Amino acid sequence: MTADGIREVVQDSSFLHPTDPLQDGLRTLVACDKDHFNELAAPIRERAYADEELWAGKVSRAVQQAWPGGVWGEELERATGLTAKQIVRAADWNKARTRHLGL
Repeated sequence: MTADGIREVVQDSSFLHPTDPLQDGLRTLVACDKDHFNELAAPIRERAYADEELWAGKVSRAVQQAWPGGVWGEELERATGLTAKQIVRAADWNKARTRHLGL
């Protein structure tokens, strides 16, 4: 990286931070220069940001971390920081995505 290097955060609903859930949805990009940054950021910016996608990721992470015992109801709300309504919307988004992909 040169002295002109760039480190910026872009919104990405598919990104879950490995250690800090408060940074979920915020992907840090490091690039050599502005052109390189734009090249890296373009595919992310072309995707629509979907809260439901981010919430589905949070639910998935909570379930995986609680495996094999599972996590349900209020436990899931606490583990994800989401409301019951957000969890339902995440599940609906995931079902629609699965159908769309033919899985």
